[in-house]
Amino acid sequence: MIDTNLNDFNALGKFLNGIPPVKFSGGSKKQKYEWVKEVLVRFNFRKLRKGERGKVQGISR
Repeated sequence: MIDTNLNDFNALGKFLNGIPPVKFSGGSKKQKYEWVKEVLVRFNFRKLRKGERGKVQGISR
């Protein structure tokens, strides 16, 4: 998945609000975990507030 434009919460919110539910598939288990890890690091997940964490979790599920 190419998600390089999702670098801030405005872009993330537009993305999540503008698409129907998405089911991701393909790749190995290791590749999936690496992608989730990259998303969490990109948004500095550990330092986010509760509401912000929910948005980031919405993209990485």
